[in-house]
Amino acid sequence: MDDASAEQASKEARLKVKNINDFLDKVENKKNKPEVLIKDLVSSFLIPDVERQRLSRELQFEERKYLEAARKTI
Repeated sequence: MDDASAEQASKEARLKVKNINDFLDKVENKKNKPEVLIKDLVSSFLIPDVERQRLSRELQFEERKYLEAARKTI
């Protein structure tokens, strides 16, 4: 590889690194916005917690049905 080719390859590599770093900076900046953080917290904690509570209520309702049926048979 001659000096001109090595210099061209080096320039291309620096350009690619700059483009990747710019992209990563944009992604990080977007992730650090309060509305994005809140959305992430809601989707990772609150929504699953509400779903667990809903399933728990459904299970309690089903158990209550069978408990009432057992009481009536006694």
